[in-house]
Amino acid sequence: MVLRKDAEVGEIVGPIMTSSTARAGAVVTIADLHTLEAGVDCNEAYIARLFVEQPADIVLDAYPEVHFPGEVRAIYPSADRDKATIPVRVRFLALDDRIRPDLGVQVTFLERRPTEEIVVVKKTLAILASSVRERNGRSFVWIVREGKLESVDVSIGEALEDGTVALLSGLNEGDQVVVEPAPRMRKGMRAQPAAR
Repeated sequence: MVLRKDAEVGEIVGPIMTSSTARAGAVVTIADLHTLEAGVDCNEAYIARLFVEQPADIVLDAYPEVHFPGEVRAIYPSADRDKATIPVRVRFLALDDRIRPDLGVQVTFLERRPTEEIVVVKKTLAILASSVRERNGRSFVWIVREGKLESVDVSIGEALEDGTVALLSGLNEGDQVVVEPAPRMRKGMRAQPAAR
């Protein structure tokens, strides 16, 4: 996956770095998201307790409620004298779309593997299929925000059994969606939730 575009059309790209082209050696920055790891600096006083393939619990700062299972992949042979730490690499045992490069993490090293398998539960939003409309080949829904109508492009997944469809992106939990939008609806029209 491309993470960053380092050169634009017309720029000079070559293997030699110069003062005028600080990023001359790269066109794009890419990453294999299936091989992401957590890098932690372990205090040298505790390094004797760690071993390769030791189980670990990984928590992303972006998703503090989700615990990802992991294990120690490598313990670096050299230490950082200034910080008195040793770098340790921890690999993820369960792949998930929420794991992204350069996110902050907290790692807890475990003495033994949990007796119960840690399962990464991915929360999925769903909306009624009748609320989705098509426009120029793109799916969108009408929502009510601050008492006015607003259209939002959405990405939908598979159809579910209860007449809903899985929502991949576009809305947040709690958004008020118009169930059966009328053709005459326009952006900015006033609206309010129906009485139950």
